[in-house]
Amino acid sequence: MCPNSKIKAKQQDNINSILHACFDLEIKIATSSNPLTRLPGNLIIGFWLEESLRENRFSVLYCDLDHFKEYNDTYGFTKGDEVLKFTARMLSVFSENIPDTKLGHIGGDDFIIISHNTIDENALQMLCIDFDRRIKDFFSSKHAEWGFYHAVNRQGEKINIPLISLSIAVLTEENFNGTPHPGQLGQIAAMLKKQVKANNHAQRGSGFLFERRKHR
Repeated sequence: MCPNSKIKAKQQDNINSILHACFDLEIKIATSSNPLTRLPGNLIIGFWLEESLRENRFSVLYCDLDHFKEYNDTYGFTKGDEVLKFTARMLSVFSENIPDTKLGHIGGDDFIIISHNTIDENALQMLCIDFDRRIKDFFSSKHAEWGFYHAVNRQGEKINIPLISLSIAVLTEENFNGTPHPGQLGQIAAMLKKQVKANNHAQRGSGFLFERRKHR
């Protein structure tokens, strides 16, 4: 075989390897995607996190819904699925407006946004305001007007449940000395989201918090 033929054969092998790798990645994305929202699931999210945490700049937003279980119990799972798809669309539009940003669906009412950029607080504020305005469409006109609805808790007591709101916990590279483990992010975000949810409950609306502490 002449040298040129060997070079061409080598190039073709490289192209084939790239094509196979791309095909394997597409299969992994398809099989791990959430069947309801069609967003990438935990397998791809884990890959994104490991890749992003090695960068000099990253922002990770853990997002979930407040009072979603009570909504499912009152309005039914079909309406609950509609709310999840609506949330996915809103977060998708938000993510698409930020370069190098990806959105995944962890499961249930938990979503994650991973970006190589700093997230603007004003943009998050607008997202929360828009969410609170549009989520009312998924409630009866009476409940939307009241800002709450009645439900029975495990003790058999009738209580007032606020409308669904969105909680967002934001972590960045500035919160860590060195490269954090993905599991560490999840633990810190869980604690931060508790505070966000408490704030949301008091204010009867969606909200977010940036982690301000420094972690090893």
